[in-house]
Amino acid sequence: MKGQKSRSGGNKMRPGFEGGQLPIIKRLPEKRGFTNIFRIEYSTVNLNRLNIFEAETEVTPEKLVAAGLVKSLRHPIKILADGEIKRPLSIKANKFSAAAKAKIEAAGGNIEEIKHELVREALRMTGLGRHLELTTIGDVPAGTGMGSSSSLTVGILNALYAYRGHIVSARRLSEEACRIEIEILGKPIGKQDQYAAAFGGLNYIRFNPDESVDVEPVPAAPETITELESRIILLYTDIQRDANEILQKQSDGTKDRMTVLRAMRDLADALRHAVAGPGDLEEFGNLLHEGWELKRSLGFGIAVSKVDEWYQQARKLGAQGGKLLGAGGGGFLMLMAPRERHELIRDALGRPQELAFSIDRRGSRIIFISDHQRLLHNQPRTGIAR
Repeated sequence: MKGQKSRSGGNKMRPGFEGGQLPIIKRLPEKRGFTNIFRIEYSTVNLNRLNIFEAETEVTPEKLVAAGLVKSLRHPIKILADGEIKRPLSIKANKFSAAAKAKIEAAGGNIEEIKHELVREALRMTGLGRHLELTTIGDVPAGTGMGSSSSLTVGILNALYAYRGHIVSARRLSEEACRIEIEILGKPIGKQDQYAAAFGGLNYIRFNPDESVDVEPVPAAPETITELESRIILLYTDIQRDANEILQKQSDGTKDRMTVLRAMRDLADALRHAVAGPGDLEEFGNLLHEGWELKRSLGFGIAVSKVDEWYQQARKLGAQGGKLLGAGGGGFLMLMAPRERHELIRDALGRPQELAFSIDRRGSRIIFISDHQRLLHNQPRTGIAR
């Protein structure tokens, strides 16, 4: 039996012939093209919307959020040239169109393109140049009180040292991250986030007058830690704030509130004793509430009516205590309550966005090194740190 195209002269098949079946181009979905995974998604602001600011104002990303011109700091900000700007402004953003830049400068203003200063300083500290491309991915937006900037700094340093083939201690990562954020970049922050990110686990961290730092693991039973994790819920208030501004106010007014600050400091020791050994989580919750009241009494923009309402509602529904994470004023509200009360609290607060809570046991670590072993300066080309 002769098959298809078997006759003499019948083997001259046209290009693209697929044996009579429906051509592959017709079997593919209608959607064409591809998704560019390297595309940067910007929050955009048109020039004419900036006229709400007074002349000579320094317009920062945080002020754009506060004015409602962008929803959050989750994406970088780009200024576009639509409309006219009527007054001189000093504008900070991640990117400007060429036309927007020309109009701002023509109105007597100036621009500042925000570069990733943490990455820049980490590259300098580790002795690496500009031949690297770094990609960072975060689970939470900036300005939410979760220590994201310090965690990012620690993780970048860890990855860059691994790229060079160096093993560095958690203490060195902590110290160098503090040096970058506090000494070099001049941020009015403390050191707790850097040490927490580098060491991981449940620790009692003491910051001494001579600038030394002691990190002592809390001897809590595994079942106590598990039970504590199950009682904590993290709720996003959908309020972002400039933590640096609040922290600067705190720094300026520290002398007037030393009694409250000392009481807050002493709570840390009481909290570790409550969770150590057999663990007394009821007392732990009571101490959290005491800390809430103390921190609220400081002022400095820490108290926000929406957050206060949430906390009081949660307390009525069985929450034992809570903490507004970070400098205060917004971000995430951490609540401690028996598991059976969680659904009632979620419903009463309108089921806000929630972040799963767990205590990381190990801190920053290298979790991946490229198998391809393409070498640059005799070291692995790629790596990922947490």
